[in-house]
Amino acid sequence: MNPFLRALLLCIIMPLFSVAQNNYVRITQIGSSKNSSVNITRMDNAGNAYFVINSTEDIEVRGMTYRKRGTNYSVIAKIAANGSQVWTRAYIVNTGADVVSDLQVDKDQNIYLAGTGDNVMLDNGTTLNPGPFLIKLNKAGDVQWSIGPDADQKDVGTPGLIALDNEGLYWSAGFVKRLRIQSSNISATDPASTIAEAFVARVTPAGEVAGVYHHPMSGALVQVLKTTNTGHAVAVINGDGGPVKLLVGKDGKKISQGSFFRYAGSNSTVWTTPYGYQLFGYDRESTGYYDVRLDDQLNVSSANKVFAMPGSMADRVAEGIGFDTATAFYTRGGFAGQVQDWLVNDKGTPTTLPPEKPNDQGLQTFTRSFMQVVGDTVNMLVRHNDPGQVRYSFYDKTYVDRAAGTDGYFWVKYLYKPTDPCLKLIATVVKNGIEGGQDAVIRVSLPDNCVAAEDLTVGIKLADGFDNAGDFVLPAPVVVKKGMNSTEAIINVTNDNEFESDEHFDVQLTLAPTTASYKIASGATLTFSIADNDNTAANRVFNVTYQPEVREGASGTITVSLLPNIKLGEPLEFIYQSDASPYSATSGADHNPILITLPAGSNSVTYNVNALEDKLIEGDEFISGKIIAKSTTYGQFTSADDNIKINIVDADNTVDNRIIDITSTTTTLREGSSNTFLFKIASPYSVQYPLNINSAKVQWLPFLQQNNTSVQLSQASVTAALTFTYPTDNVIRNDEAIKLGLTAIDPHMGTFRFRWNGQIVDMLNMTAADDDLATAKLIVSPSVLSLREGFSGNVNIQVAGNKIFDADVTIAYNWGGSNIAADKRITDPSVGGITLPKEQNKLIIPVSVSNDKQINANNNYSLNFTATDAAGKAITLDPRSIAVNIIDDDATSLKIPMVFTPNGDGINDRWNIEGLSLDERAQVTVFDRGGGLIYQSTGYGMPWDGTAKGSPLPAGTYYYKINGFSHLHAGSVTIIR
Repeated sequence: MNPFLRALLLCIIMPLFSVAQNNYVRITQIGSSKNSSVNITRMDNAGNAYFVINSTEDIEVRGMTYRKRGTNYSVIAKIAANGSQVWTRAYIVNTGADVVSDLQVDKDQNIYLAGTGDNVMLDNGTTLNPGPFLIKLNKAGDVQWSIGPDADQKDVGTPGLIALDNEGLYWSAGFVKRLRIQSSNISATDPASTIAEAFVARVTPAGEVAGVYHHPMSGALVQVLKTTNTGHAVAVINGDGGPVKLLVGKDGKKISQGSFFRYAGSNSTVWTTPYGYQLFGYDRESTGYYDVRLDDQLNVSSANKVFAMPGSMADRVAEGIGFDTATAFYTRGGFAGQVQDWLVNDKGTPTTLPPEKPNDQGLQTFTRSFMQVVGDTVNMLVRHNDPGQVRYSFYDKTYVDRAAGTDGYFWVKYLYKPTDPCLKLIATVVKNGIEGGQDAVIRVSLPDNCVAAEDLTVGIKLADGFDNAGDFVLPAPVVVKKGMNSTEAIINVTNDNEFESDEHFDVQLTLAPTTASYKIASGATLTFSIADNDNTAANRVFNVTYQPEVREGASGTITVSLLPNIKLGEPLEFIYQSDASPYSATSGADHNPILITLPAGSNSVTYNVNALEDKLIEGDEFISGKIIAKSTTYGQFTSADDNIKINIVDADNTVDNRIIDITSTTTTLREGSSNTFLFKIASPYSVQYPLNINSAKVQWLPFLQQNNTSVQLSQASVTAALTFTYPTDNVIRNDEAIKLGLTAIDPHMGTFRFRWNGQIVDMLNMTAADDDLATAKLIVSPSVLSLREGFSGNVNIQVAGNKIFDADVTIAYNWGGSNIAADKRITDPSVGGITLPKEQNKLIIPVSVSNDKQINANNNYSLNFTATDAAGKAITLDPRSIAVNIIDDDATSLKIPMVFTPNGDGINDRWNIEGLSLDERAQVTVFDRGGGLIYQSTGYGMPWDGTAKGSPLPAGTYYYKINGFSHLHAGSVTIIR
């Protein structure tokens, strides 16, 4: 700024302000970064401070460096009251939106963060879905839980605010198009709009969303979010025609809606005070700046003009706050020629907080913003930024930035002290009142070691917005006598004999004009309380009675009553807390939620408990637990017997309803296939608890397969299946019946019956059908059997296809042909009882004929076979009959040549013995003169060729023996060459 212009402005302003030296109690360096901001500062009850630093560059925090991530991110720092660093945490976001928009700290130093972003990454590695988020950290800075949109949330939305109470918190933010958080779904009023809409969510200490209110107006965002004494949320939302104030319940439903104080400077902070809330800002008409006091529901209690700003200065005050000795505020864009100077307004006389020393070019590089007042100490955030230099001094200490243009941040405690403390009257409450026992006392005093230079008359009146319904009597004005330090005002407390909570009243003190310009400090508005002598622990008692049984579809009652003649001045709410005992009824599913409210002025209330119809077979269930009074301004109500146990009789659980329907496409289980039986609770019912269906094998085949012996039905699994399989094998079986017993018994719900094809049954009946039986066949071989008299032959019986029977097969045969009975060689015309053992594929049946020593005219017969299985069913044979040729020994004579000529001329080259080839077992041996064996054969299918070991024998006489056809032949044979 031009030095001449600066001097001119100071000359204009100086008559209005008295310059005071900055009294910094302590300066704590927080950190630094380029392209950064600190938008959130908080302090907890222990004096710890919390800062949120946002940047796209490296962030330095108390010697620790967080490297830039190529995107916007935030570092949260906790600094102890003594200035030491406790911890820091980093949060990353992939867009340029602010990561953290609000930070609140509860009484246990848990930290709650609200904001919005695109895939925000927490320091524990968790990545949140795009959109608004809420995070809880413990006092050590560790993440306890986080809430964000479900995975299909596509838009980032807008950041919001947090309001804490003793039982949880409220969280507000904005969304575009749609939002689903946990089980709550909300959609924008105009899905095509790109303008955000607001919501307010109730969140439990465990991080569960208990309810969500959606304000259906595009561009309407929450500017203020606070909690009431009754635990509701009160939100101020910008809208058409001015700000709208909403009261939202813990269930996320709107309770009421109204207008709000029309103030300018929408970013002004609403501060929490002992009497409610406070807002400092100027009105729409720019008539001045007002100190606005609000109750717990943000109703305006008073709006006192603090001072008027001249002309264009009126839109430059950013925020303000009242504290013990003054009202502090600071300007946004420049006041009195200085950038963001602080002013201290002491009863209409503002004084400046002088700026820090400018740099060498005369630029003011320091800006200051308000944090919190503790006593007479103002906590401020001081930001330093010098675009041309890296070295600077602050409060007699030198600091060096890494680069010019770096933002440096300091936590500064400033002690405000009036110019003449002895001209300040301080009013304090010495004693609060008690009905029927103690008056309230207010002391008006000068600071220690100060006495009044004249009589100081102080009047006391009830502050605006407070009513005295016969609770007390205010005193006449009191006087601090000249030469005295203090006086006391007695507020007489009356006994109204009404049960009520402790009451709080604000009184305002006014000082009559004085010669020496005495003033009353900002504590001129005092709050005193009156304790109710009726409101004792002995009287805060309630009784519970209830109807012990109610049937589904009907209603029962719970009655809550206070002690006789006790009535309340405000509603008292009761909740039901289940003890989670076995078979506890579920609120909302089995009965209506139990939320009991005793109206103001009532001694008792009866609540209807509706047992809901649900088409569920569940057995009797119980509303079992406690009725608990919620905390009130009166204190906690208790009961000696607050337990209830209401039996809900299950109207659906009858014998006729406990039916399980069975369905199946077939009752025949064929080889190589499966059969499935489906079980389902008869419509329209289902079961509340898992129900086991058990099967037991009554009549069973070991080779069959079953997927389970027990299956389960439940609400989630409305059908269950038992599957049976007949595996393919090489065993031939008859069809057999299969039976499985069924049971379904639950110790609480009872015994269930089964219904199949409209009939009540207790077992499954199936038929195991073997596909091999229809094609089963026995192969008989040989097709022609030759038998020599006195000998036997074999007939082979084999199961076709390399299969076997699962039981013995009985085989029989009989001889066929003419004059069987007369043929003495056939001793057994029919043979039965021959067994093919089970699981055996082949059988050999010996067949024999005897030698009758006579010539028979007929030697050609047949054998005819039959076969039956264990059930007596005929089995196919192929062929059913074979031919039998009997070789008659007696009808056969051998013609043995005496000479043969094996000379190769094709004539008589072999020793051909006519008739010998018919005897397959004939033994032929030939010897030389010395008895040496030269030829031997069994059977004579190939006559001898006159060789021995492949070599021709010399001509000569040789000797033979022939054993065949039951005769022995011996002689000689001559070879001629």
